[in-house]
Amino acid sequence: MTSAGKQLSNQLTEDLRARFLQTGDALQLWKSRTAGVDTAVLEAQTAALTPAFPEGLALVAVGGYGRRELFPYSDVDLLILSRRPLLDSASRSAVSDFVRRLWDSGLRCSQSVHTIEESCALHDGNLELTISLLDERFLAGDVGLYGQFRERFTRFLNADRREILRRLCRATRSRHAKFHQTIYRLEPDVKESLGGLRDFQATRWLQLLRAGAVEPPADPRPAALLASVRSFLHFRAARDQNFLDFESQDELAAAPFSPWKDPAVWMRSWYRNATLIWLGVLSEMEAAETQERSMLANFRDWRARLSNSEFTVSRDLIFLRNPAELDSGAELPLRLFQFVARHNVAPARQTEQRISAHVLKWTQIYAAHPPPARWWREFLSLPSVSLALRSMRACGFLPAILPEWERLEHLVVRDFYHHYTVDEHTIVTLESLEDLAAVKEGPTRRFATLLEESHADLWLLRLALLLHDLGKGSGGQHEIFSLQLAQGIVARAAIPEPDASTLLFLVQQHLALSLLLQSRDLSDPS
Repeated sequence: MTSAGKQLSNQLTEDLRARFLQTGDALQLWKSRTAGVDTAVLEAQTAALTPAFPEGLALVAVGGYGRRELFPYSDVDLLILSRRPLLDSASRSAVSDFVRRLWDSGLRCSQSVHTIEESCALHDGNLELTISLLDERFLAGDVGLYGQFRERFTRFLNADRREILRRLCRATRSRHAKFHQTIYRLEPDVKESLGGLRDFQATRWLQLLRAGAVEPPADPRPAALLASVRSFLHFRAARDQNFLDFESQDELAAAPFSPWKDPAVWMRSWYRNATLIWLGVLSEMEAAETQERSMLANFRDWRARLSNSEFTVSRDLIFLRNPAELDSGAELPLRLFQFVARHNVAPARQTEQRISAHVLKWTQIYAAHPPPARWWREFLSLPSVSLALRSMRACGFLPAILPEWERLEHLVVRDFYHHYTVDEHTIVTLESLEDLAAVKEGPTRRFATLLEESHADLWLLRLALLLHDLGKGSGGQHEIFSLQLAQGIVARAAIPEPDASTLLFLVQQHLALSLLLQSRDLSDPS
């Protein structure tokens, strides 16, 4: 394609950018860009491929291009479907000419050439090919060949569905692990991070593989926000950029279409919506992995022996034996999260959803009858408190027993000390304490020894960590406001002396720990 064609493509991109920055409508952007790319692809196909392949070759859009969800600078993913391997120089030259024309027109083309047999098989290390074909769309070429592919691919999915599901779940969990299982990074990757584009797409793929159809999301706003943010980042960088750093957040908040002009408020909305996407993919993976477990495997699962009269442990998840008991009082959820913290087993998403459905009622009950000091002492003395707190946060239960926690949820504070939102920062501190207790050797072993020696009072340290940043976002010296809030919590829970004084001292003086870390080498025993 000529330089004039490339100039026309650049002008189209600028027009799309101008319209998007006014409206923030990524759906219209997708529609317009896909239509423009379709035109360019078909022109290149007519000029380069049709003369060389009157039959035996079909052009198929896959991935985001197949879904008609093209972001401003996303690659154009194409499958060149061939009846037989392209071994002769003339065939290869025609394909090269086709690709060159697309690049000359300003498109980043990501193409693969495969036969039907190659396309309808699982390849080690290349799950992406199979997944991309879940979103395929015929563009041009040999219709008969494409029909054969569709029939063969359907048979392939039916035969290998369980293995594809298993690999997709494994790949998704591996990606989650790279981001330390948290959506709450202050500068997230909107494509790969938890709650980002990959999780939204994985939810759809899992539904399609498991049930044969994609369910429209109950709330379309998280997906719309995600699409808008990624489109903005692409236009801002004039390339495939997905890193929502502080500078990008500032510019995004100032954009004409943004409903939130404060970057911190904007990011709280991002985390709320990302949480919904993340919980969605967790639910789908849990359902897919359930199908993988046989009754015999469940019987042999040693964790099943943890089950009691209230909770069943199955497939490494906690289920309620009698969910109707949630209607009779507010004690069962307190025992549930103690069970989580004691045995390091997470509730099933089904269980968390049942808890969420009752949170409003329990919030009113706990306001009049808050959990007493005895419950906090027992709960915070258990080994896996951080897992329980994560689950309590996920289902909205933590603010029900600790209303002050709402101040921290999705709160962004840009300073030297925070890599995560304040609520995530707080839970990570508790995780770090649990990790420290497990140290068996090295310079930090002495801290593990101290934790062992002071186990009876460990709950006070954990409660202090849970409360230490409650004053963040107050606009003043947060440690003073944290102390005031902690005093109210101490009175509400009727924490006796000297425990109350110890707790309040730790909250008031927690900044001294930061000063110590900056002025002492804690790995030096002296």
